[in-house]
Amino acid sequence: MARSSIRMPTPNLRRLLADKWSEGESATKAFVSDLFPEASETFITEYLIATIRRKLREVSEKGLVAKAFAQDIRRWSLENYSVSFKCSPDAIASGLFAEIIPHNLRREGVTGGDFGLVYSRPAMEFKPGEDRLVLPFVRDGLLVQAKRQDKDGAFGGFTPNQEVILPDAVRFLGLYLYSREVDDILSFGWIAGKGLKFSDFKGVLKGNESNAPALRSSARVLRDLEDGSIGTDDEKIIEEQIGHAGLPSFELRIDWPDGKTPDPPKAYVHMKAEVQEVIHVRH
Repeated sequence: MARSSIRMPTPNLRRLLADKWSEGESATKAFVSDLFPEASETFITEYLIATIRRKLREVSEKGLVAKAFAQDIRRWSLENYSVSFKCSPDAIASGLFAEIIPHNLRREGVTGGDFGLVYSRPAMEFKPGEDRLVLPFVRDGLLVQAKRQDKDGAFGGFTPNQEVILPDAVRFLGLYLYSREVDDILSFGWIAGKGLKFSDFKGVLKGNESNAPALRSSARVLRDLEDGSIGTDDEKIIEEQIGHAGLPSFELRIDWPDGKTPDPPKAYVHMKAEVQEVIHVRH
């Protein structure tokens, strides 16, 4: 079922976030590989998130998050519409920042995941037939199992509790693999995707490479979360199984200071003959 509105993709913003995430992975790889090769998956996750958090603060303070969002507004409006803004894209995006908010209470047994990843952001949308833009706040979530590869090449399996809980969560489940390369060099990769079965995830952990799904980069995961290829935008699932304050989670949040979303931008909008980017509701 299609949405009643057409949502703006944010390739420039997403690319900036992905670059900072990748830089965080590189810094974590260097630290763990050189100084702490036996680090646990919990330590790696928390060091990684802290590093990304610092990098996002730096680009936010430089105004690069707002700049990227403004660029996305211009690109989208020029490619798909004839838009006459009453306020500039720069004014709409002014003050926008990125951060990662940790919710640290450890209750892995409740959801079967190690942590939830929630991607929260503003989304410019056009309401066909109404000739106006709206600025809702949207969230997408992924239930994550982080797995550290041991020296024998194994990632370990799922616990009995996870064997019960996770099969029903496969459509919004992802494996974040902390692999060992030659000389204990750390590397990162994701397994996620619609159509995967729980047996596919179990096969990866058992080292069954013959039918293993391809690894995704963190940049790909952010893109796929945004376009609905992985994860979920079901608020009930996000609240109860992925991003609830009582569950371990990390929220990648794009917002304005004090959560003060600007008024929807007043604009005269005329749709061009063909619109390329349409977001569908996920079920």
